[in-house]
Amino acid sequence: MQAFEPSRAGSTTNLALDGPQVAVALEEGRLELFFDVAWSALSLAVDSVEATAVLTLPGGAKLSGPDLRQAASLCGLELELDRLVTAHAVDTAAELAGAGLGITVSFSVSPRSLGDPHFVDRLLTTTQRYGLAPGQVAIDLDESVLMTNLEYSLNVLRELKASGVRTAINDFGLAPTSPYWLARLPLSLVKISGDLLPQADRLGRPLGMVRCLATYGHALGLLVMAKGVQTHEQLAGVKAAGVDVVQGPIVTRPLSADALPRFLGCSHRTAGAGSQMPT
Repeated sequence: MQAFEPSRAGSTTNLALDGPQVAVALEEGRLELFFDVAWSALSLAVDSVEATAVLTLPGGAKLSGPDLRQAASLCGLELELDRLVTAHAVDTAAELAGAGLGITVSFSVSPRSLGDPHFVDRLLTTTQRYGLAPGQVAIDLDESVLMTNLEYSLNVLRELKASGVRTAINDFGLAPTSPYWLARLPLSLVKISGDLLPQADRLGRPLGMVRCLATYGHALGLLVMAKGVQTHEQLAGVKAAGVDVVQGPIVTRPLSADALPRFLGCSHRTAGAGSQMPT
């Protein structure tokens, strides 16, 4: 089963040099999505999948995450990258729906896309073309993206929520977002960064920061996910801290678009057998 390992780190200089290769790779269709599976911490059922875009450059190097975003931005292809990621993510959601797996597929977009006045309309048009309900896709946003133009972001998030599209803050707990502003954001979910979890292995007790963030998220009426869970100790810790959803290598490595339906189909068939997620 194909899985993706994290891409190389790139300096700003290297990313600038990658710009022409990024353009060629996108044109040649070298963009792939890999998917992290998230599970309910209580029912052990699959909750959703989160897409990560991976671009293979002509020389064989792979870019993903912030490296890919920055390289695409430097060569003026940020919106094209977002367009392709959206198309691939919606296509995957449609494939899962066609297989009887009504699982939400989430993906990230850039500040430029969020600032596009036609962004929501285009997203809904795309989901409708595939016969999907808006709730079958979700948008993940970094706190820095939301803070770029907060008042405008509020309007976009309200429009997405009214349309039935779930929205989430990614890597929650790392950026210094004001609780006042966070309380105003019409979100559905916060995803606690895996960077806050390593102490669980050594302490063997629920992480205080994770519990604090989970309590705060629940106070705002939001679901709370813990990302990057790698060990059984961390899993026990985040469950005791009250998170609703768990994601990370303890569940499965990121899966390719081809492997994802097979994995989810197997998990769906074994539902209730107690074998979906490690406990």
